[in-house]
Amino acid sequence: MSTAVTLDRLGVFQHRSTGRAELMDFARWVDERGFGNLWLNEPGLVRDPLIDASAAAVLTERVGIAIGLSNIWRSLPAVLASQVATLERLAPGRLTMTIGPWHEPQATLAGATRHDNLAAMRDTTEIVRRLLTGDQASYDGSVFSTHDATLGVPPPTAPVPLLWGVVRPRMLEAAGQHADGVMINYLHSTARVAATIETVRASAKTAGRDPDELQFPAAVLMRVDEDREGALEFVRGIVDQTALLRHEANIPDGHAVTTEDVEAWAVVGPPEECAARLQAYLDAGATSLGIVVMGPARDSLEPVLAALSL
Repeated sequence: MSTAVTLDRLGVFQHRSTGRAELMDFARWVDERGFGNLWLNEPGLVRDPLIDASAAAVLTERVGIAIGLSNIWRSLPAVLASQVATLERLAPGRLTMTIGPWHEPQATLAGATRHDNLAAMRDTTEIVRRLLTGDQASYDGSVFSTHDATLGVPPPTAPVPLLWGVVRPRMLEAAGQHADGVMINYLHSTARVAATIETVRASAKTAGRDPDELQFPAAVLMRVDEDREGALEFVRGIVDQTALLRHEANIPDGHAVTTEDVEAWAVVGPPEECAARLQAYLDAGATSLGIVVMGPARDSLEPVLAALSL
């Protein structure tokens, strides 16, 4: 597969809770500008990505609607299958779904009792897949089960990729056995992206699956600024002081984030340097990118796209 940066391999995260006018404007711009995906995530309890995705689906015509991610403890797998099927009807052939096991302390604070996360991810994947075929689904899992469940409506018109949003080695290996790929989180170096992909592909091959069928979109944190040093310090301060970002980057307690860390983990600097870094993530094996823009998205992205001749 070519690693060239093309618009259809670039996606943009709408990562903030927003109102109708802003979501409408942003979704239509991403659609009309030619990006491959509009990504919607789940930052704690700040917003529900499935609801925003349903709005984005009816506001757009061609862009992929990608959830990255929704946690498996928010609803039963059968309910998740219903949500996915509903979204797919609003955006036929355009939906990508990512599920994950959530994280602490957010899960406990929200009242969830997580347990056997790997088995729960496997059970959820199996139940959702079976229901999305349109067949009656009976499945006895160690965490989740269904008994003669059915969606009661025609199945999706196209397969919906079901990705895992995971980072631990055992989870990555299990993703290779069960998922359609892995949504690689932001604050990963290109070397870590490559290692993650290799782990999942090797596991898929061992399980008798075709690793070339798997998808590996990578989220990247981006700050575009001609003042490269100032931008590095800006991002360093935010990452260092934000508990969720530290957790997702697996930053040990007591470690002070450095600008060297940011250089390895993010896309920061003038437009030309950001363009080169985006290319580097594709060269590392990412099948597409989901850009999390730190700053005004449109004003930040256009100079980078110009540097890429897009």
